[in-house]
Amino acid sequence: MRLTASTARRVFAVGSVALFCSAFVALVAQNRRLRSQQQLFLAAARPKNQSLNLGLEVGDTLTRFELTDAEGRRLPGETVSAGRALTIAHFLNRKCDACLHELPDWEDFLRVEGTENVVFIACEEDRPLRSIGELKLEPRQIFTIAPTAPLRSHPGTIPLTVTLNSCGIVTGVFPSVTQLAKAVAASSSSPTGGSP
Repeated sequence: MRLTASTARRVFAVGSVALFCSAFVALVAQNRRLRSQQQLFLAAARPKNQSLNLGLEVGDTLTRFELTDAEGRRLPGETVSAGRALTIAHFLNRKCDACLHELPDWEDFLRVEGTENVVFIACEEDRPLRSIGELKLEPRQIFTIAPTAPLRSHPGTIPLTVTLNSCGIVTGVFPSVTQLAKAVAASSSSPTGGSP
């Protein structure tokens, strides 16, 4: 069978496109590997006490987060507020001295206010967690954000606590559990009894 010049050009064009596509896919895969390695390097290079400061403000949602639950399932960030009128979401890192220093205050807060509407989200954890310190939380209340998650998916300076309404919108941002407790006390003593 003899190839005409136009058929040869088509075969060459198709082969060139296939070669270009495979090279492009290989470059994308290499780029992802390098970005993942860069994120791991940046996480490892960050000093133990240096916190992330990337912002989570009133009016934001948690939709930008991809969380992992205690069973290892990946879930969208809005899962944490799942129809509750009020959710308290606390972000921490188990290698952060300020986060660990605050855990006894959390024990006191949870003893007074209860744990029903509270979730903890551990940042830069490489595996799912089933507990956080001595806190009396159920595994369904604990989530993690992997260290390879893009930096834009971190909540801001940690430790950080936010309150969320039933739509998953951030209604309050608190840099410490002490400030959260003050806001809860103020809201329960106000005549309207509003939420923080």
